[in-house]
Amino acid sequence: MKVALTFGMTRKLVYRFGFGKAEGRAEWKELLGGKGANLAEMANMGIPVPPGFTITTEASVDYLASSTIPEGLFETVRESMQWLERGTGKRFGGAENPLLVSVRSGARSSMPGMMDTVLNLGLNDQTVLALARQSQSERFAFDAYRRLLCMFADVVLGVERPLFDAPLDEARRRVARERGLSVPDDVEALTRLIPDPALGAAELRQVVADYKRIIREHSTQEFPSDPHSQLEAAVAAVFRSWNNPRAKLYRSMHDQGLISGTELKALAEFAVSTSADFELPRELRRCREGSRDGIVGQARSGSVRLERLGGNGVA
Repeated sequence: MKVALTFGMTRKLVYRFGFGKAEGRAEWKELLGGKGANLAEMANMGIPVPPGFTITTEASVDYLASSTIPEGLFETVRESMQWLERGTGKRFGGAENPLLVSVRSGARSSMPGMMDTVLNLGLNDQTVLALARQSQSERFAFDAYRRLLCMFADVVLGVERPLFDAPLDEARRRVARERGLSVPDDVEALTRLIPDPALGAAELRQVVADYKRIIREHSTQEFPSDPHSQLEAAVAAVFRSWNNPRAKLYRSMHDQGLISGTELKALAEFAVSTSADFELPRELRRCREGSRDGIVGQARSGSVRLERLGGNGVA
């Protein structure tokens, strides 16, 4: 990957938030994007937002103009990941207590679901086992892993998403046969018969192996096991998603043609699943009902659906 050379005064391209403080403010939407600025404001207010850091819109504009990563950006990202590790007590790529992060975009004006997202970065063949121990659910861990593989292949490597349907469908057929059920030919009927929660750890382990094979065969490379390589590739890919067809169409439809560049957030992920396989929270918001304080969220049992918050949802 090419790295741009810049001269003169060094710009600050990464702003941290979380653990009760932040480097940004709500007014800085031009620099931090709407979501990045609001996360900074909430962190400064003491609201317990997931900790992370925002890469500025300026970095995005530079990348889109030259197709090169701004000089020093990834070094600063690694320093910020070390800050996240110290604050969470986890280690990115750690085999005992792994830190996982998501990479999300956010323009100066809202563009819901238009750009790409990559979640569960940091999972590999070793850290998935640690996640299984922590969550007390092997199924939860391998479900998260297969979703990372699918999203990374699609967003970063350009592997066509429909290729990943067949392994899941075959896993559903195996479960149906094991239960002595008639296996329907229609895929939608099969999914209703054997929904995601019906797929166990053994099935999802096989799906993970199949997904890695698809990546190898259709991208001519292996899925990167190194978490920092995953993160850096995801950053560049989410920057590129500013110019994907749905984002460009959305901006033209909503008179946002003059908006330039997206910010990018790396957020620490916290598994809330236990043996019950509860979903990661879909929405966190300040509770405004009556006099109640605190953070409330939405969750569903049976599978990890956080990916649907991005424009590239994984079923």
